[in-house]
Amino acid sequence: MERGVGMDRSREDLFARLETALAAWDRQVSESYEALCARVSRVQEQMLLLRREAQAREADREALQEARARLAALQEEIVRRDAEMGALQQRMARLSEENASLLERVRHIESERVHVEQVSDTVTGELSGRIAQLERDLAAAREAADLRPLQESLHEMRNALAAERVRADLLQEELGEAKRAEARAVSDQLAAALRDRDEAHQQIVALRAEIDMLRRMNASLSVPGPQGAAAESEPAAVPLSDPQGRKLRMGEVLVDLGVVTQEQLEDGLNEQAFMPQRRLGTILVEKGYASEEAVARIVARQLGLPFVRLTPDVVEPEATRIIGGPLARRRNCLPIGASPERVVLAMANPLDLIAIDDVELASGRPVEPVVAAAGDIAAALDRYYGGGL
Repeated sequence: MERGVGMDRSREDLFARLETALAAWDRQVSESYEALCARVSRVQEQMLLLRREAQAREADREALQEARARLAALQEEIVRRDAEMGALQQRMARLSEENASLLERVRHIESERVHVEQVSDTVTGELSGRIAQLERDLAAAREAADLRPLQESLHEMRNALAAERVRADLLQEELGEAKRAEARAVSDQLAAALRDRDEAHQQIVALRAEIDMLRRMNASLSVPGPQGAAAESEPAAVPLSDPQGRKLRMGEVLVDLGVVTQEQLEDGLNEQAFMPQRRLGTILVEKGYASEEAVARIVARQLGLPFVRLTPDVVEPEATRIIGGPLARRRNCLPIGASPERVVLAMANPLDLIAIDDVELASGRPVEPVVAAAGDIAAALDRYYGGGL
């Protein structure tokens, strides 16, 4: 009987140890499952980051290719303008030769005029002498002969003298008019050639300024390597419409790119509902859901405008002096490039038509807007106009 009691106790101890082992094994399985879930979550986050980086790199490459294509086109335009300038210089050389030829012709006409005047003076002198002789003959023969033939001869000689004088005057007027007409023609041709040369030179200067600005803007577009970090969204990676062709709104684009979650978007929209005058992108940035650069890049893509980073090599210091600091701060914009034909204006909100009108009025030139992050613009305003108001 005691043996049976000992066996029962052994079984109970065995079952207790088995239960303890099963409980320990269950805890280990639970902990392993939780660790595996955490690892899967980290892997998914890393895959999402890698996908965003790949999209950003592809977008930067496409933007860089577009900038390079535009740069090549502008360089071809410069070459063409240089060729036109060479042609204009050749034309001016030809006009100079023609001018020399015309001047030689004018000198020849002048010498002919002098010769004609000399001939006219000689003929006039001869006619005057003949008239004087006839008058003397008339006075001598007045008493003995019939005066009518002499009077008729004298009248014919006087008419011939008057006709010769009229002919000399007309010839001199024609020579003077021809000289003036040829001089006007040469002057007009030279003036037209000079205008063409000046216009071509101004166009070449403007094109070179635009190429320089594009080079600086191109340098501001970073193309990260395989391990580099990228912006949250790039122009070419931004979807503009859904599969049905409906244009996407800012919030929908941010969610589609994974920049914000649907819950974060709804939070921002709820706050905008109480303050409709505020922009959704500004609200999301202030809440820390999205970066200023990501929002600015999406705005640029949706409006078809360039996005720039306001690095010192992109901003032309001379361009910032086109408008004053108070106007730039009041309209939250910064001129970053300028030519005689336009002003390149960095704006956080390129739809601010009042700001564009104010800058056009102050600069006297049309404005070409580009998009930049609001923080970049604020830092650049302090850098170029000084801190404070």
